[in-house]
Amino acid sequence: MGRVNKPLSAAEKRQMKQLLEDIRKRMIEEKKSTRGVTQRVVAEGDVLRKAEAIVRKMQYVTPYVLANKMEVGIGLAKRILRDLETKGVVKLYSKNRRVQVYVPAESFDKLVKPGAYSYTVEEM
Repeated sequence: MGRVNKPLSAAEKRQMKQLLEDIRKRMIEEKKSTRGVTQRVVAEGDVLRKAEAIVRKMQYVTPYVLANKMEVGIGLAKRILRDLETKGVVKLYSKNRRVQVYVPAESFDKLVKPGAYSYTVEEM
C-alpha cells in the first residue's frame, strides 16, 4: 500500500509559501529586464543594415515577414520599417488598420502611377 505523508506544520506552510512567492517575483523581474533590451536593439546600426539588406532583395515587406526573416518581434519589425522609411530605403505602398505593406524605394516608381496617392511617415 501507499505510504501516508506526514502533515506539514503551519510554520512550514508559511515558509514554503514565502519561498514560492520570492521565486515568482524574481521571474517577473527577469522578464521585465529582458523586455527593455529588445526595444533598444533598433538603435544599433548593424540591425538596420541587416534589415536593409533583407528588404532590398524582396518585392514587398510587411512587419510579419521582416519579423520572421530577422527572428525578432513584430513590434520591433514595425519600428525597423519606420526607420528604414525615414532613411528612404523603403516606401509605404499600402496601409490599413492591421498591416502596412512596404516596397523597396527602387521598385516603388514602377508600382505607383504618377499622381497616385501614397502615404508618408507623418500620416501614420
